[in-house]
Amino acid sequence: MNEVQEMARHTLDLPTPSPGSFSLTFTLASGESFTTGLLTWDGSVTFAATLGDILAAINLAAVGVSGWADGDIQLGVEGFSLDPLAENIENAAARFTYSGASVAGQRHGLMTTFDANPHPSSPGTVTVITPGSPARIEWAALTVLGVVDVTDIPTHGDTPSDFVATKVPCLSNETLCALARGAAITDGNSLVEEKILKAVRLI
Repeated sequence: MNEVQEMARHTLDLPTPSPGSFSLTFTLASGESFTTGLLTWDGSVTFAATLGDILAAINLAAVGVSGWADGDIQLGVEGFSLDPLAENIENAAARFTYSGASVAGQRHGLMTTFDANPHPSSPGTVTVITPGSPARIEWAALTVLGVVDVTDIPTHGDTPSDFVATKVPCLSNETLCALARGAAITDGNSLVEEKILKAVRLI
């Protein structure tokens, strides 16, 4: 599952908003990070950064990231828009989807904003809409084979509760061990392997 983060609409100091600028810092699951150049808003939407401006700034700043390709982070808005990239940060919350090959299926750090002109107007709050997680192929295989029920599959990274295999398929012990080990590696939790092997009575 790909990570989705959202930056809320910018807060404006009405009735006479002050112009300002901000930057965005991204910290990826790999540990690499990058910061965009300054983007602007002015309270009148005339010169406010659009999502297209932000996307261009991201691609420029991420040039040195391992495996990066332009568009690995996509921008959009919640709901329908004829032209999402033309929307500006004072009219719409911006959604950042980590969908490209270098960032897909991973849990990333929360994007942060830097307000270069602190005053009552400020960048929107950033929240995680959908946390990223890798495709859990081994758990899917064990489910299809009837070894586990979907209700036995823990949240990614968590330790599963004790369970008993609904049936033990006609697979070699080596194959069952490999599936258990793969599930543990994908989930980043060594106890996953132990729980699965106990369920199929191999330990």
